[in-house]
Amino acid sequence: MTTNNPDEINSQQIDDDHLLMEEDEEVFALLITSDNKNSKYEELLGMVAYAKYSLQKHQYVSLYKRENRQLPSKEVLKAIITPFKDKNSDALSSLKQSSEQFLKEYAKEYLENTKQEEIIQPIEKVIEKNTNFWVSVWASIVGAFIYSVIIALVILIITAAIPDNKFARIIKILLEDNTTEIK
Repeated sequence: MTTNNPDEINSQQIDDDHLLMEEDEEVFALLITSDNKNSKYEELLGMVAYAKYSLQKHQYVSLYKRENRQLPSKEVLKAIITPFKDKNSDALSSLKQSSEQFLKEYAKEYLENTKQEEIIQPIEKVIEKNTNFWVSVWASIVGAFIYSVIIALVILIITAAIPDNKFARIIKILLEDNTTEIK
């Protein structure tokens, strides 16, 4: 199927090429190894890197088609793919670093959104639901009363335990009944 639109790419024509498929398989094998030694993170990192590689290849083919009104030759595509086939190449290292940065940014954004949605919002709803002005006022009054009772008990216990100290004498003076009137 051919179209008159130069921006449309017949990717099937490129993907059907056995040579290019082998080239891509080599890049795939370098980025995504299926041994059990890799962590899930490394496996995901490889998948993202391969997706970025495929996107770059697709964008190159699209740009080439737009500028030259034809698909790039197999030799040109092979030359573009070859730097990614070397395990120690800058192209592959850059691709992996870019993918790792992408995953870190995604994880950070995901955590921030998760915290907001799963932790903070339910707490805010509970607080709003259970916060009432008069309930808060009564809770404060009860708290103040309990605090006063505790302080009074402490004072009475200290006064009873040590009757001859100055503090105990002051309490006794305050509690005595002043029946004597001054004339």
